[in-house]
Amino acid sequence: MAPHRTAIKIYFAEGVAVDPPRIVTLFHEWIRNRTAEGLLIDVADYSHVHRGPSVVLVGHEVDYSIDLSEGRAGLQVVRKRPVQITLEQDLCRGLRRVLAAALSLQKKSDPHPPVRFRTDELRVQVIDRLHYPHTLEQADAVRQRVQTVFEPLFQVCGFRVETGAADRREPVTVRITTPDAPNLDTLLSRLTPPA
Repeated sequence: MAPHRTAIKIYFAEGVAVDPPRIVTLFHEWIRNRTAEGLLIDVADYSHVHRGPSVVLVGHEVDYSIDLSEGRAGLQVVRKRPVQITLEQDLCRGLRRVLAAALSLQKKSDPHPPVRFRTDELRVQVIDRLHYPHTLEQADAVRQRVQTVFEPLFQVCGFRVETGAADRREPVTVRITTPDAPNLDTLLSRLTPPA
């Protein structure tokens, strides 16, 4: 069973400075042009929140945001509606959404200055304390399932899947790193749904 919510974050490359007002304008354009997957509804500016979501493109089932948590800017996709699929299927959908959105933003970021993304690190969060409580056993089980999803993407270059700190107040968090990551196009082409 998939958790109530999942989040996947891809980080901006070093030196990319995010300008929230321009992202607001860009996300409104995404709504008009249906650039990102899902029913997109509105844009909210939370740039006043320290290390939070800077700008959120609010959707019916999925939110896209410029996330500043951890003190590191990135593009995050949060699935927020219940789904009747496996965690692996859910993560594949989330990966496709975040990679496609990052690729769209990297190819056309007007009126924002050009952006680039790192593909050597991603963060996955399972946000469902009832069914996925933050215990060492649960974190390890999620880590193993995340590893199976990322194998087709990074198997050639090698990768690591590690759980975050065992802080029960935080959702189960898994970090995926690789020393030699392919570009966004290649990652999207390698992504296949689990059987």
